[in-house]
Amino acid sequence: MLLILWCVKPIIPDKFSKKFSLEQFRYRSYNRVMTMSHVAQRLKLFVPMFLALIAVLAIVAEIVQGDNDDSRPIFVEKNATFEPADPAVVQELREKYSMGIQDSIAFQAEWLEGFLQNGTDPKSLEWKPFTGQAGDPGGNSLEESLRRADVVVHGTAQAAEFWPGQTIVTFAVITRVKGSDIESGDEIRVAFPGGPTYEPASKEGVVGYVPALPLLLPGDEAILVLQQADSSNGEVELTYYPQTWTGIYKVVSQRVEAVEGNIFGGQDVHGRSVSDAIRVLEEASR
Repeated sequence: MLLILWCVKPIIPDKFSKKFSLEQFRYRSYNRVMTMSHVAQRLKLFVPMFLALIAVLAIVAEIVQGDNDDSRPIFVEKNATFEPADPAVVQELREKYSMGIQDSIAFQAEWLEGFLQNGTDPKSLEWKPFTGQAGDPGGNSLEESLRRADVVVHGTAQAAEFWPGQTIVTFAVITRVKGSDIESGDEIRVAFPGGPTYEPASKEGVVGYVPALPLLLPGDEAILVLQQADSSNGEVELTYYPQTWTGIYKVVSQRVEAVEGNIFGGQDVHGRSVSDAIRVLEEASR
C-alpha cells in the first residue's frame, strides 16, 4: 500500500477545497498532467520493487514451512549412544514376519489347489509380470551363452506341475544341440519362476511370470539354453533351468523369437526358422 501511495503522490493535491475558481481548476489540471511523467518514472521503480517483495515473502514462507516439516533430516551427535534393542521384541518381530510369509505361501497353495481342481486352463488367465531383479544374463554373446550352457535343446512343453511361485515343465526333446546325456525323444524337467497365482489387488487369478524367463505351458514350442540345477543330495529328480534373458527362444508361427531384453538381441537367431536357428546354434557352440 505504501508503494502505491508513493507512486501516485505527484497527482494528489496538497489540500482539498470545495470552492475554487475556473483558473484554479485549469492550473491544477495542467499541473496534474505534467506530473504524470513523474508517476511513470516512479512506476518503473515500483514494479521491480514489488516483485522483489513477493520473492522475499515466498522465501520466508518456505523457510517457515521447512521449520515445521517433520520429514527433514534428523542429525545425530557423533558420540551419541543408543540403547540396544530388546532381544525379546526383535524375536517377536521376526516371528511375525516369518508367520506372514508362511501364511501367504499357505494361502497361495490352497488357492492353487482349488484352481487346479476346477480344471481352468492357465492360458485363459491374464498374464502379469513379476517385478524385481531377474538376475544376470547367461552371456554377453551367443557364443558365451552356449559355452556356459549344460544343455541346448529344441522341443515342446508336454505337461506343467504348478507350485506356489514356480512351475516345473516336462519338456519333450525334438532336437539336441548340446548335452551328451540327452537324446531326441527324451523328456527333461525344466523349472520356471511363476505360474497361476492369486492377485490380491484384482482379487482374481493371474499367470505371474518373469519377463526375463517367460513361462512355457503345455503345447508351447521353444529352443532352450539350460543350466543344470543342483541335485547333489539325490532327493530331487534332475532338473534344469533356463539362462536369464538368453535361455528361452519361443517358436511362434514357425519363427524363433528371442526374449525382449536379450543382451545380444538373440544374435543370428531371432526371426529365423527353427531349422536355420538350430544350424546357427550348432555352429556357434563348436
